[in-house]
Amino acid sequence: MLPVDRDGASTTTAVTVAFMGTSGDRPLLFPNPVDDALNIAFDSPADGEALVTVTDALGRHLLEVPVAVARGKCSARVDCSHLPPGCYAAQVGLPSGKVLQAGGFLKK
Repeated sequence: MLPVDRDGASTTTAVTVAFMGTSGDRPLLFPNPVDDALNIAFDSPADGEALVTVTDALGRHLLEVPVAVARGKCSARVDCSHLPPGCYAAQVGLPSGKVLQAGGFLKK
């Protein structure tokens, strides 16, 4: 990020995102923007198979990645290297049938 003062002076700074407590039902996506692989962290209420779905800005399903999960903290890595640059959304379908909306991410 490059903040610029009224006098035109600027300093490059890093952007840091901090979550206080839990993110609730919203999975965490990182890095964002993504180059090759998207990491998704989420909580699963049960053992089984989750399904990570990536959609484009028009809602078309581009990727569906099954992930074996155990009850508790889980993570998945999704290969996005073949996606063209753009805006995408991800969601996680849990073994219980509940769907967690992870939100959007950018592909460089």
